[in-house]
Amino acid sequence: MLPDLIGMTGVRLAGTTDEALRRGIDLHHATDAAFHSAPVFTQLCAEAIARLAEEGVERGTSRAVAHVGFELTLDGVLSSEPEPRELYAAALDIAGSGVLEGKLSISPASGLARLTAGLHRLARASIPVAYAEPDVVAERLQIILAPRPRLAMRPSDFEPVRRWAADVRPQVVARRYELLDQVRRGLTSQAG
Repeated sequence: MLPDLIGMTGVRLAGTTDEALRRGIDLHHATDAAFHSAPVFTQLCAEAIARLAEEGVERGTSRAVAHVGFELTLDGVLSSEPEPRELYAAALDIAGSGVLEGKLSISPASGLARLTAGLHRLARASIPVAYAEPDVVAERLQIILAPRPRLAMRPSDFEPVRRWAADVRPQVVARRYELLDQVRRGLTSQAG
């Protein structure tokens, strides 16, 4: 999770001196590649883009909502199960404990303190469990996309996005294990 967590706190990872962290970062990137090419992900994103575009959401926004919204919804689905939720909390606790100090090259130089503070905020937040709620997903998408003018949601986009988030959740619930199997197979094929 470290690359995503670093990005969420607004700092940049330049590298690591720790071999285990490097392997974890490499695994993260390989998992992202397998996830983004998984047929369940690509199919549900394509359906979302078409639906949102039909409802008047601009293409760039539709693509961003489909991609990021699917990931947020999946986080909400997976975090409804105790084991993933506990593993997520444990990872945040470990990362926020100071164990990363001296092992990461981060910019700006004050980035490690910002990262640690961000990890502590995430550990106390209701996210990702709150992503089970379509309103929360739509609100979070507004915040995430707002700084990017070509992707930002217009006020008229909120309701179509909220409806899509409500409709896609049961599909994500029903297909989550299929998706996870596709990601595992993708990782295996990358390694082989």
